[in-house]
Amino acid sequence: RERTNTQCTFNVLDEGAPPPRGFQKITCHMIFDVKLDAGFTRKARYVADGHKAAAPDVMTYASVVSRDSVRIVLTLAALNGLDLQCGDVKNAYLNAKPKENCYFIAGVEFGTKKGRVVVIVRALYGLASSAAAWASALRALMRDLGFFPCKADGDVWMRLSLDTTKVVSFADSVEGETRRLGGTTPEGKPAGEQYYEYVLIHTDDILVASRRANQILDAIDSVFNLKADKKTGKKYGEPDIYLGSQIKKHRHQSDDPNGPFSWSMSGDHYVEKAIQDVEQVLMSHGRELRANQKSPFDTGYRPEMDVSPELDDENFSYFQELIGVLRWAVELGRADIALEVALLSRHLASPRRGHLDQCFNIFAYMKKQPKAKLVMNPERMHLDTDYASSFPSSKQQKDWEEFYGEVKDEVPPDAPAPQGKPVEINAWVDADHAGDRLTRRSHTGCIIFINSAPILWYTKRQATIESSTFGSEAVALRTLLGLVKDLRYKLRMLGVPLAGPAVVFGDNKSVVNGASIPEAKLSKKHLGICYHAVREASAAGVWKVGFTKGVDNIANCLTKILSGTQKEKEIGQWMYRNSE
Repeated sequence: RERTNTQCTFNVLDEGAPPPRGFQKITCHMIFDVKLDAGFTRKARYVADGHKAAAPDVMTYASVVSRDSVRIVLTLAALNGLDLQCGDVKNAYLNAKPKENCYFIAGVEFGTKKGRVVVIVRALYGLASSAAAWASALRALMRDLGFFPCKADGDVWMRLSLDTTKVVSFADSVEGETRRLGGTTPEGKPAGEQYYEYVLIHTDDILVASRRANQILDAIDSVFNLKADKKTGKKYGEPDIYLGSQIKKHRHQSDDPNGPFSWSMSGDHYVEKAIQDVEQVLMSHGRELRANQKSPFDTGYRPEMDVSPELDDENFSYFQELIGVLRWAVELGRADIALEVALLSRHLASPRRGHLDQCFNIFAYMKKQPKAKLVMNPERMHLDTDYASSFPSSKQQKDWEEFYGEVKDEVPPDAPAPQGKPVEINAWVDADHAGDRLTRRSHTGCIIFINSAPILWYTKRQATIESSTFGSEAVALRTLLGLVKDLRYKLRMLGVPLAGPAVVFGDNKSVVNGASIPEAKLSKKHLGICYHAVREASAAGVWKVGFTKGVDNIANCLTKILSGTQKEKEIGQWMYRNSE
């Protein structure tokens, strides 16, 4: 079958014909591999030995859509009533012309044509420039269809569209400005609702968010053949698996099949298969996973303090393999193990027996908690009165001008005009002061929502040693500021209107006061850069920082090793355990 698929890639010359002038001679071979998908699919591919050709003068890099962009678009689709359709281009690379001139001598796989010169006329897998060649061909098609790339993520393509079935003539206020939704006729009357269509590209996987998604995928299929489903025969449909994650509709009222819904992402299928593989390995050594592992780590365990024997070569490689599997599980949505995986990942160069045992405990924990999904809920987050009362007054907000002048939020001058419903950014931040018992470095953790949809989470050891809780919390808040600014920029470049400043919560009163009260003074001068960066962001209206009690800070699970009960309390506020 693979030889049939790649037949269009080769131009077999007549017997005795010499190779074309200027072409490089290489070899090809068949590879067999296992994909890291839900079923660990076996794959065969005929590839070129691209390493035998000279380095090409053309660009060989090809980017892919980021996972946070996927979460954003899933949220926007539910928010603005966009349909989601997904398609997969068949033999994607082979649709593009190669950027390198190569040939090889036909082998026995070419039958009676063995020994002839074969010129590669398509971007065969294995050539250094094939990925870039395919990306270039697909970009050209997207431009022909009227799309343009988002400057914050070049693999998200946008197009302004008009929905004439919806006439919207009301105005709303976004970031202090009044705008009118909907297009107008020459007479100035509303003619429909303007909105952005989005096409997300990850090599050959294409996800479309639009009210006419089928038309867009039909246009792509007319140029690049989309792969038909083996069961239904359809070439595209609502997404089931995208970038390894299961995509499903989450009904907010499960008893109403026609009620409002959000899109959800989970890696349950991948986690289930990974647990089975680990159990098979343990069974071969007479071991098994713990039956009642309530938390990823044992109580009181710290990886940096582990003094158990170092692993032998075989278990050394196996530990690294397991960490890779766990990292991918976190990417697919298992953020409940993000901290523990990050802590173990520091010991990839010199793992110990205790590290491997705790790695098994993480799998045991996931077996006990096999269901976990992130729901891209577009509804506004409802904060109680305790949260609302922690923000500075309007007078304090005006007093910022006395300290930082008339600073303003930086709005990209080339951002597309905002369309659709506005969104708000909510975030929580925390730091585990001197959490690393060996180096006494602190750990930063934060999570960012768009409305009620979790978009980004961050858990990482800080680069400096802070002598106080104030210092570690200030560094964490500065880290969050960078993430919030990046997200605000991406949303603006996606044409998404922002509903005012981001709303941020921290559990250190001194740090919160310093970021929200103009007259607050800094007593630790070495933190001046972080201190003034977060204060100027408040003055510019980038965010407003409020206080929350430590027990209510949902970022705790990204900084502190919690008991099973505590972890479920924190995780339950932004993850769903039931994947149905």
